[in-house]
Amino acid sequence: EEAEEETTSSVTFTSALPDKFELVVCNGKLARTLADLAMAPEWTEVGKGETTSKDKTKTGMEFYTANNGQTKRVVLRLTDEYKSSAVNDLMSAFFAQTQGKINNMIVLSALY
Repeated sequence: EEAEEETTSSVTFTSALPDKFELVVCNGKLARTLADLAMAPEWTEVGKGETTSKDKTKTGMEFYTANNGQTKRVVLRLTDEYKSSAVNDLMSAFFAQTQGKINNMIVLSALY
């Protein structure tokens, strides 16, 4: 019987997040592409979610800030390295750092 592989997950931000913001989650390639087309010209990368196992670190999430008029947004893009097995740890780390800041959440998925 193989031992379960030990992993650690973390979310780090390189810039301060807005005091209040709308969270836009891009789930899947179509959602990422649409977000790239609609928001990439105005966004700034502010963080990432990483999972490390053995000697490999994979970036499963990227975080960007963008403004839509008066609305401040944080865009969460799942990368090709994203693994659903890490979602609980990554989102727990994200929510611990953003408690009280998210005033709305939008999830972009495969169907529109």
